[in-house]
Amino acid sequence: MPRLASAFATVVAAVFLAANALSAQQPRDEWKVQREERFEFAEKPTLSRDGDKLAIRFATTARCDVTVALEDGQGKIVRHLASGVLGPNAPAPFQRDTLRQEIAWDGKNDKGQYVIDTPGLVARVSLGLKPRFERSLYWSPKKRAAEAQGTGVAIEATPEGVYVFDGGQAVDHLRLFDHQGEYVRTVYPFPAEKIGDMPGIIRHEFPQDGKRLPVKPTYQMCTFLTSGNNAHHVVFKDGRYFIGPMDPAHKGEYGQAATDLAVAGDRIAMGAMRLSRFATDGGSAGVSLYGPNIDIRDPKGIYKATESGLAVKLGGYGLLTNLRPHRMTFAPDGNTLYLSRHIQNYALDMFEHNFWRHGVSRMKFDSDEEPQPFLGADEFGNGNDRFFMPADVACDAQGRVLVADCGNHRVQVFDAEGKFLKSIPVEAPAQLAVSPQTDELYVFSWALLPYREERMKLTRPYVLRKFRSVDDPTLVATHDLPLTDLRGKYGHCAAVDFWADPVTIWISPGRHPLGPLGPRDRVRPAGIMLLAERGDKLELVRDFDADIREKIVETNAPGSNRQRLFFDHKREKLYVGEGGFHFQNAIRIDPVTGEHEQVPLPFDAEDMCFDYDGHAYLRTHNIVARYEPDTWREVPWDYGEERTKVTYNSHSGRREANLVSGLALPVNSGWHHGGLHVSPKGNMAVGCLYLYGPAERTPRGQDPVADGSPFTPKMYPGRITNAVYGCEYVHVWDRHGRLLHEDAIRGLGTLNGVGIDNDDNLYVLSAATRNRDGKPHFNFLAGTVMKFRPGEGKIVTDYDRVPIPLSAENKPDRPADLGNFPGQAWVDGAQWFYGGVGWHGKNHGLGCGCRNTRFALDAFGRSFAPEIDRYSVAVLDPNGNVILRMGQYGNVDDGEPLVAEGGPPTTRSIGGDELSLMHGAYVATQTDRRAFIADIGNYRVASVRLDYHAEETVALPRE
Repeated sequence: MPRLASAFATVVAAVFLAANALSAQQPRDEWKVQREERFEFAEKPTLSRDGDKLAIRFATTARCDVTVALEDGQGKIVRHLASGVLGPNAPAPFQRDTLRQEIAWDGKNDKGQYVIDTPGLVARVSLGLKPRFERSLYWSPKKRAAEAQGTGVAIEATPEGVYVFDGGQAVDHLRLFDHQGEYVRTVYPFPAEKIGDMPGIIRHEFPQDGKRLPVKPTYQMCTFLTSGNNAHHVVFKDGRYFIGPMDPAHKGEYGQAATDLAVAGDRIAMGAMRLSRFATDGGSAGVSLYGPNIDIRDPKGIYKATESGLAVKLGGYGLLTNLRPHRMTFAPDGNTLYLSRHIQNYALDMFEHNFWRHGVSRMKFDSDEEPQPFLGADEFGNGNDRFFMPADVACDAQGRVLVADCGNHRVQVFDAEGKFLKSIPVEAPAQLAVSPQTDELYVFSWALLPYREERMKLTRPYVLRKFRSVDDPTLVATHDLPLTDLRGKYGHCAAVDFWADPVTIWISPGRHPLGPLGPRDRVRPAGIMLLAERGDKLELVRDFDADIREKIVETNAPGSNRQRLFFDHKREKLYVGEGGFHFQNAIRIDPVTGEHEQVPLPFDAEDMCFDYDGHAYLRTHNIVARYEPDTWREVPWDYGEERTKVTYNSHSGRREANLVSGLALPVNSGWHHGGLHVSPKGNMAVGCLYLYGPAERTPRGQDPVADGSPFTPKMYPGRITNAVYGCEYVHVWDRHGRLLHEDAIRGLGTLNGVGIDNDDNLYVLSAATRNRDGKPHFNFLAGTVMKFRPGEGKIVTDYDRVPIPLSAENKPDRPADLGNFPGQAWVDGAQWFYGGVGWHGKNHGLGCGCRNTRFALDAFGRSFAPEIDRYSVAVLDPNGNVILRMGQYGNVDDGEPLVAEGGPPTTRSIGGDELSLMHGAYVATQTDRRAFIADIGNYRVASVRLDYHAEETVALPRE
């Protein structure tokens, strides 16, 4: 292919820059889908050559979106030429306000190299991006949601099957399994076809398109359930999210919605601090989803059980003011609920700072009245009307009430009116189950007090005892349970499936997180085990951990439920980085087959990305290293530095690497950084978290010279440099490690993603909330995507904690562009804004923002922006035109995939693109082939096929 004349290339560049400058004219409505839904060619594509000039010409019948690419004979893109919506704001190199287009090609690939001897080269012109849900990746209904803990699990056996609740990190799931442990369906998140009829669910008209959608009224916006310590002090009222007020005793953000559940017929009750109520099909139970408070709050103090038998009254200290029931059961009438094991702490039953109410409460499922005391009292005792740690409550077919009086080593039996009937001696009863067919009594025993308590040192620490019946409590079998000593026997949960043949015990063994008990590999994971009664033995017939390892290799929940996604374009593999602040391993997935494997990384990384040559980039807070990922051999920077013991993790078990030449970053703070991204030609943009002192105007924290290259930001009135969690500075380096642009967008606050296109335009996802027409977005936790030319962006804020405050005369005379910056902020130089993106709690003073959001930028300059609260991902062209939105509310069973393998066995159509989302926070793209969404709300990575409504190719003319 001959080179084009340099004069022609200059003209093309000038036209592009002029069109790019015009793109600063913001579309009238940044949220409105701009394309017209007609995808037809008025004139099919043709190629022509005039001397050195090569042009692709075509015409459409409507202002649809168009994508133009040069492909080789294998269908791989050699040059991403153009993509965008035709019309008055069409991005370069399209011509504006015309349906007849001419796109010039200079004979180069994306890296700027001339294309020589590439067989089968064709030009492809595609109309109308058409996403279709392809398949579920990295999904198993048996994987735990609670991070590395045995907490957050509740199991209930019924004639229909076994219900398993799993919650943690503010993500909740309730699933039904059959009696053999096979997945049947998801009950919560609620099915798309059921949520519209759910009383109590708030619906809001979203400004993006006027659709009325269900609102997740919690801080993390991961769940509808507000019944546990997963519901922080954020409420939705009068069409807006607000901070509080909320009962301090109910404050939480990373827990789970329930400590237990009970099922009767088609009714499900579950909760911890408040009752959640719905039906077994995921629909309404005829009452509001949001029931009354069920915990016990005593502002005067609560009681602590002691070995001496005295009740020590403590009071008024934060979270010690509420006691949550950890066990509940229905009476045979299907409406009366009994609650027991009222303790302060969700999981750590074993520590002496846990406090109990030594009684059983009772309430009506269909009433909004709070539960009332029924048996026992606040104080403990050993009389027939008193308990010492009532660990469980159960009912038999006659309606008799059985209480596991753990500390008194007995099961107490009462009639439905509370009259004492009998006592059954048994060591440390922790859970009870009564067969509805035979009246056989099953008693699980493990200690619930610190093992330093003499009375709780058990002869057999984990045991199941079976008695002939409640009326004839003859011991007929004793089985040791395969549970692990976890310094206090907490987190264990069991249920007896009397409808299985043979009778089967479902048990969650529990585990402890990292910490004083040692590394994770010393403790068995928390997957459920199924133990069948065969003669006088319990036989292991199913192990969820083993099932998970066969399917998805990793059995534990990711830290903070962060699943950041990265795509290797050369090898066409998806990488999943799971972890809170960092990850040591990545999951590598083949999107075609769904097969995946765990890949150890050279060191614990804070972030990761790939360039288009297939190199992997790993960063700590202050170093970026480049690797060839087949062998993980370092690819040194030409202008880097030698480093030893490089890692992001400061704890034991960290992985470190020595670098020949790493790229040093000007960073002096840890926590989360604003991302990194490499353009097709190899330039890299990095978000660097940096603290700069307000008064002394000197770097704060660690010496930046020791951490990276020296850096002093250029100061001006209203520039933020010292927010509570620091500010991001975006710097750009070339493929050799030479700094191209320092502080490329001045005045940025918190970022959760950065992108750079092949013309060095920068795209950032700010945690700040978009203001439009002088009014803030209804969701103050949503962020804003913005586009800038390097060096042309400048942001000022009225936040009072800046080195040089913004005076009244310097304050811009127009409504602020951003809110919650912190403060109000005005942006100069942005080519466009797009608000309502993601979730960003880090800079709003509400708590840790470990879970956040990342957008994705593909090689056409299209932005894929997660709209978490409205269950969609918006796709924008390089000028900010909304091409489309993909996704809609639904659980994992909603949506018929193109490929069923790897997902649930039975799915139902929801129409449209068939993509169901609950909390899709992280996105990656296989440019022009697939998009990937980490939907932690459904605990899977959704693969979306990117097709087009119409497409034509034309071969390049020969010489």
